[in-house]
This record gives sequence, structure tokens and C-alpha cells, in this order.
Amino acid sequence: MRPAPSPVPSPFPSPDRRAAPSAVPTDAELQAAVTSELLWVKDVDATHIGVTAVDGAVTLEGQVGSFPEKRLAVRAAQRVGGVTTVSDELTVRAAPGAGTDTDIGRVAGEALATAVNVPPTVRATVQDHVVTLRGVVTWQYQRVAAGRAVHYLAGVRNVSNLVTISPGVATAGIGDEIMEALARNAQVDGRTVAVTVDTGGTITLTGTVGSWEERRQAEQVCWSAPGVVGVLDHLRVERAPQPPISPSPRPRVLVPPRATPARDDRPLPPGAANAVELEVLSREECLQLLRGVSTGWLVHSTALRPRMAMVNVALHGDDVLVRTGPGDAALAADNEVVMTIGVSSTDEATRTGWSVTVTGTAHLLAADEERTGTVRTPWAPGTRPHVLAIPTEDVTGRRITTGPARGTGEASCGWWG
Repeated sequence: MRPAPSPVPSPFPSPDRRAAPSAVPTDAELQAAVTSELLWVKDVDATHIGVTAVDGAVTLEGQVGSFPEKRLAVRAAQRVGGVTTVSDELTVRAAPGAGTDTDIGRVAGEALATAVNVPPTVRATVQDHVVTLRGVVTWQYQRVAAGRAVHYLAGVRNVSNLVTISPGVATAGIGDEIMEALARNAQVDGRTVAVTVDTGGTITLTGTVGSWEERRQAEQVCWSAPGVVGVLDHLRVERAPQPPISPSPRPRVLVPPRATPARDDRPLPPGAANAVELEVLSREECLQLLRGVSTGWLVHSTALRPRMAMVNVALHGDDVLVRTGPGDAALAADNEVVMTIGVSSTDEATRTGWSVTVTGTAHLLAADEERTGTVRTPWAPGTRPHVLAIPTEDVTGRRITTGPARGTGEASCGWWG
């Protein structure tokens, strides 16, 4: 019995490309971050995707419209900092007019035949709209190209790539060559990766990496080596603390110059001269103003950055109800997220206005609760099926008046200042 091959150390020092740690995101923060990334990717409709996170392990559930969308959703979750594993439980819903298995098989065969980087040894079969690829190729890139050729076919729900790579003779010193390639790669920290090579051309990767992208890069480096027929990727993604967001430097955004508005020199209403006052509103006055509005601003902080969005609101009892999408709903599902609602109104003609803010710990209402129907349907396109309830634990408000003030003092929190 030959001794087990030993890992090959890197012959070159690798710079430490990992950011300085701060804090490991909580499950709620990671869930919100993944949801935000799914919403950010325009190729993915996150409306029917549910996200759960436990100790860095993320699970995606629900339905998507196509197999490429399914793959993009998983990739989006994998690139979020703090994600260690992604469990893909997404299903592809049947598309109207997708055709039969025979139709898909015919198109798949044509796609493989016309792909310049797929050898003629690859064949496709289709059952229940699942494409299975079989055959033998020389390089991994040919195997990947075969899968890519059928990924985007209409009606495909999944692709099973069973194409194998023909065995070859591994060159002497292939482990050293792979470690050199890892050291050259700016996306991999080669100091934490060990490479083991067996005589059959199978590479085993062990160690730790900082992200899924780094793990993927390390595996791709191995596949480029001559004679490699398989890569066993045992790299573990560390749940490393995420770096804080630095306020600078920030990208410059060039905005066309705006014309300076003309100064408003109109006189104040009669009797209002030198009588402009900032009035602090009572709780009852604040709630009364809230009853008369249907839109406002929702403000909270995520693991990435503060977030502010215009939403539909309604006061119901002692709670402000907010209709929103999956991102805010996922964040509030933890029942420990403090959110703020701000509403305001101004009248330029009289130079008066008021603002009210409500701050409380938000929670997600069940879909069958009657009071969810009190929030009006959003004007903007898209589905916002969730309703958050923000209790009026802290209500503050103030009003600018041009007559005799009914109160004095400074507001503890205002919407403008």
C-alpha cells in the first residue's frame, strides 16, 4: 500500500487580502443581507423566494421562473459576506408553452452540436424536463461548456451533468504548479489552502477560505492543470467577521449642475411677521396627524447600510402598519428590529409644515390578520404582500407655525431641522 500523498505547501508568500474583522452578522442581519442581494440582482425575481439563515448556513426556498434564474439566485446568496453554505431548495415552475421532453431533447441536441467548445462525444437525454448530459471529454472547460449550452433552453427545470473527463497522466510536480497558480491568483489566499495529488489525477483541496468566490477560484485553478480528472473540494468557508462599512472613500457621482432657485421674498401672512415658531406636538396631536396620511418613509439599519424607503402606512390602534416587500419583512421576522416611520407635510404658500416620527420594534403580521387590509395597495409596480406593525412606543413631532405659538421648547426628534 502506497503512503497517502502529503499536502503541497505554497512556495510563494501570499499577501493577506482579508479585511480587518469587526462583527459576525446575526442570523437576522444575514437573512436581510441575502434578501437584499436577491432583490438587487435584476435577473432574479425574489418575490417568491424565501430566505432563512442559521449560523451562516442559508437556505433558499420557493419558486423561480427558469433554471438560469435558479443558478443566479444561489450565486447571489453565496457572494454575501458571512454565508458559509447555501442549501438550494428552489424549484422551477412550469413555463407555458415550454414544449415536451421530445421538443427539449431536439433543441438540446442542436445546442450541443453548434457549441464550438463541446466535443461530439457529449449526448443529452430529457425526462420530466430535466436534461441529463453524458459522455467523455478531455478538459473540465468542455464539461462546463456542455452544461452551459443547455442551461438557457426554454422549459428546462434542471440539468444533471454526468460528463466525465478522460484519464490522463499527471505531470511531475503538478502540485507545485497548482500552488504557484494559487499564489498568482489575486482572489485566493494560497497560505490557507493545501493541495493533495494522487496518481490517478484527482486533486484534493483542504483548508479554509474567506468566501464562496475564493473557494470557486481555487477549484478552477486546479481544473486548469494538465492531467486532472477530478477535484475534491473540501475547502471550508470561514464565517469570518465582516469589515465595517467605511464612510470614505466613496465613488464620485457626477450630477449635472442644477439652477439655483430664486429666493422667495414674498411677505409672510398678515400678523405673522417675527412670529415663526417651532411647536412641539403632543402624542395625541401626532397620532391625529398620522390618521390623515397614507404614505411615509421607513428607516432602519441593515448589516450593510442604513435603508430609507417610501412606503404605504396606516394607523391602526396603537400600531403603524406598513406594507412592504420580502427584504424588510425578513428583517422584521426576528422581532428585534427597531424601525422608524416618518411622515410630514409642508405648505410653501404659508411657510408652514409639520413632521411626525414613530419609532418602535417592528414585527411581521400574519397574512390572515384582518388589519392587514387597512393598508392601501402601493402605487409602485411589484408585489408587496407583507405588512409590518410598528408600535407607537416613541412618538415625536413638531410643527412650524406663523402665528402665536401654542407651545415652546425643542422637539426631541424631528423629521426636518
